[in-house]
Amino acid sequence: MMIFTLLDDVIFTSLSGDENTVDTKGYLSASAIKGAFKKLGVEYKNPQNAYFYDGKNIFYPAPMNLKKNKYVQEDLKIYTEIDEEKEKEELKKNKNLNIDKKSSIGGYICIKNGVLSKAKISTINKTHVSLADKENMSLKELEKYESEGEYKNKIFSYTALRKGQKFAIKLMYDEDFSKLDGKVLRLGKSANSQYGRVKISFESSNDKEVNFNGEFYLVAISPVLLRNEIGGFEPSFDALKSALKDIEECDLELKEIIISRYEKAQFYNNSYKCKTPQVMGFSIGSVFKVSGKLNDEFCMVGVQQEFGFGRLKAYASFNDLKLEKDQETKQTNEISSDELKIIEPALKNILKQDLEQRVFLSNEYKNYVIQDENYKKHGEIFSASELSRMQSIASAFETNKDFKTQFEDKYKDSAFYKKMQDKGLRLDKFDIAKHENEKYKSFYTDDIKNEIAKKVLISKIKYARKMLKKDEK
Repeated sequence: MMIFTLLDDVIFTSLSGDENTVDTKGYLSASAIKGAFKKLGVEYKNPQNAYFYDGKNIFYPAPMNLKKNKYVQEDLKIYTEIDEEKEKEELKKNKNLNIDKKSSIGGYICIKNGVLSKAKISTINKTHVSLADKENMSLKELEKYESEGEYKNKIFSYTALRKGQKFAIKLMYDEDFSKLDGKVLRLGKSANSQYGRVKISFESSNDKEVNFNGEFYLVAISPVLLRNEIGGFEPSFDALKSALKDIEECDLELKEIIISRYEKAQFYNNSYKCKTPQVMGFSIGSVFKVSGKLNDEFCMVGVQQEFGFGRLKAYASFNDLKLEKDQETKQTNEISSDELKIIEPALKNILKQDLEQRVFLSNEYKNYVIQDENYKKHGEIFSASELSRMQSIASAFETNKDFKTQFEDKYKDSAFYKKMQDKGLRLDKFDIAKHENEKYKSFYTDDIKNEIAKKVLISKIKYARKMLKKDEK
């Protein structure tokens, strides 16, 4: 088995119902792993999704046909489509019979010795405040975000797979990636910044070889993309039946589609640097009944195997399964000290960014200038090199000190400073305190105020450079 240990929180984008929220998938996607391997110079011909690994078992997507009682927590029986048919027959015979509502098992599961256990994947919620870049806004955006001194916060939140967890792939016999042992790669959204470091290791699998004969089930553990006889993508009975017959060294016949849903898939073409059209396929968790012979618990179908699509897992039966009691229900909702350590910096960062946005969307910022207008009227304009030097100086300011004092202390005897004064340089400190939120006034330290004041100055220097270039054109 190839094991992926998360050294950072990892995000695999999954769209939610809220446009300002990004959820994460509960697994490491095959296409992302393939791409990360390619950067290391390793070709992954038949990539797989990596699923949650608890140190003993890999937990695969739950078959859609498995259900449990929705409200009766004591009933740990797993219900299949056969059980539901029996209940319907009983209901016809006995009209007074009460049948409990069922809900899908969902999530990721492992079945061993007649017991179904669910993966307890840990996620973390984080929040960001998106600041408006007023200098680069269009007129329409300015009208939206600035109205009589009012502003709107743009809060962006995401869910990530919490670091420290493991995900695994059961390798095929002809795959050897041992040279990647101990390597650290980056996966997922924002993999080039502070997220996504994953370490690779290997373990021997304790699973015994399993052969399947007669009738059994195949469950999609990746989206299944199939082509029909004229080449179009089509998730249908006939397309799947044909694909199963094409599997080498197997003799499988599709008997029934027990339950299925459909989802869209899309690829990225590196040659053309663009996405391909979306295509439709069978969703993860779709269940198919087949007959024949299979020498492994996994098989691949379809023509998109090189992208990680079309992987199926075999199950002999779903009869008489028991659901392992969920230990998580015993936990309380109290926040631990470790969680507080995570939440506190995030909240402080939100308040800091809130103040910053108040400043940059204010009329005071709009009217703040670094050069006295009277000097401009007489043609004393800062040159591009002078503005560039001022930006370098401002960037080196320490945020724990007043920037005006720093500038005067270091450069007051220099010819450059005298020249800037002669051109009307204004270093009056911007009044940050005027924009503080009264509720959180005690939070805003001098360091925070000076840091924002520094950003204001640099922003105005950049704006002056931009306007100079515009005038030159």
